[in-house]
Formats: sequence, C-alpha cells, structure tokens
Amino acid sequence: MGTHGNAAIARSPVNKGVNGYPYAEAVLIDCTLENISPEGWVDIHGETHHLRFLEYNSTDKEGRPVDVSRRHNLSRQLTLPDDAALLDLYRSPAQILEWNPEQ
Repeated sequence: MGTHGNAAIARSPVNKGVNGYPYAEAVLIDCTLENISPEGWVDIHGETHHLRFLEYNSTDKEGRPVDVSRRHNLSRQLTLPDDAALLDLYRSPAQILEWNPEQ
C-alpha cells in the first residue's frame, strides 16, 4: 500500500530481500486510475538503473487528468511530441507481445 491508504502502481523488484526482477518495467498509457498513492511508484530501493516506470495520460474515473506532480522521482511521465515514437511502440501489440492477429 502507498501512503494515505491508497495502493501503489508498482514497487521495486526487491521483494523481502530477494532481487527477483532486476529489469522490471511498468508502463501505463491512457489508464483510468483510482485510489493510487500520490507517489504512484513506491518502495523503490536497491539497484534501480534497469527499472523503467513510465506513465502517460492517466485520468480519474471522470476523465480528468491525474495529478502526477508527486510521482516518485525514478518514474517518468511521457510527453508529446518528445515520446511519440515510444508511445507508438508501447501501443502496438505486435511490437510488445510479438503478436500479429493477422497470422
């Protein structure tokens, strides 16, 4: 759980002293969020240079932009036009999942 009784989006891959996922990645694009801690990404510690916590266009249930001003400093907010190519990549099931529904 994050602060204020809200949930976290994700935390670091260190779980009870065991480094299980050193190349962890979590990407939220165009997601509707509710009851998420202001920091979003919590309990980040240990080796972090391989972590990727990315977020773009998160909204609440009413479609209003989520306040991301207090997100953890190791997470990154994607922006347009700077991250357009990265957003296109993450929005493509063929690229991310190596899946082509035409086959």
